[in-house]
Amino acid sequence: MARKKILDSFNPRITIRARITITFAVMLTVCGTVILGGVYLFMKFVPTYNITELTGDQAKQSVPEGATYVGTASAFPMPSGEPGTVQDLPVDPGQSATITITNVSDILGVLLWVFIAMILLITALGSLASWIIAGRMLNPLKTINNAAKRAATGSLDHRIALAGPHDEIRDLSDTFDDMLGKLERSFQAHERFSANASHELRTPLATNQTLLEVALADPEVDRESLLTTARRVQETNRQNISLIESLLDLTVIDDAEIEHEKVVLAPLVTNALKDLSSELDEIEVEVLASDIDEECWMRGDPVLLQRLVFNLLQNAVRHNTQGGNLSVSLSRHEGDAQILVINDGDVIDPDIVSSLTEPFFRGRGRVAASGKRRGFGLGLALVANIVELHQGTLELKANPGGGLSARVALPLAGGDL
Repeated sequence: MARKKILDSFNPRITIRARITITFAVMLTVCGTVILGGVYLFMKFVPTYNITELTGDQAKQSVPEGATYVGTASAFPMPSGEPGTVQDLPVDPGQSATITITNVSDILGVLLWVFIAMILLITALGSLASWIIAGRMLNPLKTINNAAKRAATGSLDHRIALAGPHDEIRDLSDTFDDMLGKLERSFQAHERFSANASHELRTPLATNQTLLEVALADPEVDRESLLTTARRVQETNRQNISLIESLLDLTVIDDAEIEHEKVVLAPLVTNALKDLSSELDEIEVEVLASDIDEECWMRGDPVLLQRLVFNLLQNAVRHNTQGGNLSVSLSRHEGDAQILVINDGDVIDPDIVSSLTEPFFRGRGRVAASGKRRGFGLGLALVANIVELHQGTLELKANPGGGLSARVALPLAGGDL
């Protein structure tokens, strides 16, 4: 830390605005120097100068009426025809005698000093303009910085919504807004997950506590009543174990490294329907599974893909209606293996469809009619995670007449079967 402070002392902080200003000022100075230097060299070496020197008599004869003489250093000849160092030269009263040009050296000397003055003026004006323009261009970064500071405090409900030209800073602002939105939704989902997990675990524990208290409060409780209470506690504990296993599966899948094996998808659908046969018979659901591509295969984790298909179909069964329909198809489309599951059920609000993949989320009416096969709201959450691990897509859509349509697209092995 001390070494870093020492290094920072030799590397002072220079703002981006100052760096842009310095850069533009140096560029203007260099460009101006090159241009003016080129003009100077051209005027010095390219033209041929033919300056006629006047004798004293010629100079006096060329004096305009009303002009005066001034003493100045000159290369003009004396009136006798011999060169001298001081000569009376004619000066127009309306002209300044500050700069007198008598030969090529005077021309180049004046030109050089004018060039130097112009370079300094261009540098000064360019630096001022660069400072103002850089400030206007970088001003949105202050807004982004303030938004980032607010986000660091835990506030994620604000957005930058930067207006103006669609440049790199605008892209940065839009990306930051998108990140804030995703973080806000993620934190809200985690908060709901924590609250729902606590509720799901507390309810059966409270039920067990009540059952045990009632049984122990009766001093004349018989054996049959105790057995009934024990069975109910056992069933509640079984549900708790299932819930915890589902939570563990959800956690493990998030960090899983999938196996890349050849997996034929058709048997996964057949096996899942067989495993759900008792639930299908219980609510008399008719299954339509005629459109199944037997040759459809991909590379992935066979265990996870089996869980994906089973959860997808189980969700369609448990949230179906008594005597309803369930349609499942498996096909190939544009290099993807598509699994489409459509089930009857209660009408679902389209606004909550996107939330069905959140853990513990249950839409209104999404409980089996019998009430005996109530899920934990983790089935579609597991499906979404498995699909993401296999770089696929999951699309959920509420059916106008009730129920849900779930479409899973998984990339086939190189698109070549």
